[in-house]
Amino acid sequence: MAPGGGGGVSVLLSSLALIALLTVSYSLYAYPNGTGTQHAQPTASRGKSDYAIANEEVALSRAGDADATVALAHEMFRNAGIPTQIADSFGYTRRVVQAQTEYQKGTLPPIHEKDIVTAVNNLANSLGLPAWAHTTQPEVRKLRVRLFLAIPQLFVSHAPPDAQGHHQLLSPDMSPLEAGYIATTMLYMKTFSSDFQFSDKERAQYQSQVRGALVAEQQRRETLMLNIIQGRSSSVSVADLLPAADHLFDDLGIRKQTTSAKNSTPEASAATAKGAL
Repeated sequence: MAPGGGGGVSVLLSSLALIALLTVSYSLYAYPNGTGTQHAQPTASRGKSDYAIANEEVALSRAGDADATVALAHEMFRNAGIPTQIADSFGYTRRVVQAQTEYQKGTLPPIHEKDIVTAVNNLANSLGLPAWAHTTQPEVRKLRVRLFLAIPQLFVSHAPPDAQGHHQLLSPDMSPLEAGYIATTMLYMKTFSSDFQFSDKERAQYQSQVRGALVAEQQRRETLMLNIIQGRSSSVSVADLLPAADHLFDDLGIRKQTTSAKNSTPEASAATAKGAL
């Protein structure tokens, strides 16, 4: 909810944010036509790829740099197609930064892969999305492995070794920032990537049919998803979309912050984080 009131406006912005999340090109990590090809985006002003910058920011954030935590939250929203102005003005940035800060202090429990499954599937159920738009824990793990190759600092496990001295590459537990990246990217993949729209069995069935059957079905599924999330479906109205983004974060355990509007800027988020770290 928007700080200081204006609940109707904030709910509307939640809907706009969700629509943007699913319709704007994901600039950090994309899989054209479901191929899984990675495309680092060069950042001319700093001479580094977005991957390199994100990895540096993760290391700084983990060391207690609150500004880096804000920058990472901004990166998460930008790469999901949500303008940072919306994320800042309506409390999304502060919501994620506060959760990450509490997690790093040890006062917020980690977010589990199962929580991402719950969040994505609850959203799918609330919008009446088809069965293939739902996800599973193995599918969440598959996406985490792919993103690990791009931003290892964010996704690698920092848990101590087990009794045999073995380290886990990925723990089922995640920080709020990692969980946010995974959940928002999963929604994008469910809209645009055949790798996450088809099971192996379905893919084999379509590939055994006439040439082009798989591509045609993938295009049909993409159109169906876009019609639903843009409120153009007879089964889902714009009103059905309104609470979706808030509920997604709630299900991840990234709760709304009950602060005034003047304290919901990125600077205030960083100041809050600095005081806590």
